[in-house]
Amino acid sequence: MHDYQEVLQDGVNGYSGTSDTFLDAWMPMMPYGADANFYVRQPGVKSALVQFDLAGISSVAYVSQAQIGVGLPTAVAIRWTCLPTACSAWSEAGATWMEADAGMAWETPGAMGPSDRSSTAADRTSVGGSGRWVWFDVTDLAQMWVMDPTSNHGIVVMGDGSTNAELEFTSSDYIVTFVRPQMKVIYQAP
Repeated sequence: MHDYQEVLQDGVNGYSGTSDTFLDAWMPMMPYGADANFYVRQPGVKSALVQFDLAGISSVAYVSQAQIGVGLPTAVAIRWTCLPTACSAWSEAGATWMEADAGMAWETPGAMGPSDRSSTAADRTSVGGSGRWVWFDVTDLAQMWVMDPTSNHGIVVMGDGSTNAELEFTSSDYIVTFVRPQMKVIYQAP
């Protein structure tokens, strides 16, 4: 077994392995796949979807650590939850509050139904001030996505806390590459 470490990020070193879009309850049929910035607020208002392609990692690899980072937080308390068993796939161009990529309605608008996502948040964090990154542990998810790429439907970033909880989410369409979402993966493989 050999040790490997990868940083996956759109637009860096020619890699194009992440997708992201937004869900907005106020404009439920509007896709936001080409928007560079978006404010993620408390649950039930706005949320972000992020997905990285791990198909290049061997299916027999052991993932010892994986993190997903999203950029440019303001003062915020946020929660994220994963979509390992989502009923519907999504794409940047097609995902809306009411519909997924295949045209199937989410069980509850905003991918918040129990069959649309995991029932509990896998990681929570709070950030104050003007830090550059918010990081979430996705080690168990990354291991599952490596073993079964069809299970990789990404994560949902959702606000958690007061009505003022907010994250300025920087998408993969943002012109400055170093602040786009990224995923760090450490793994062992033959």
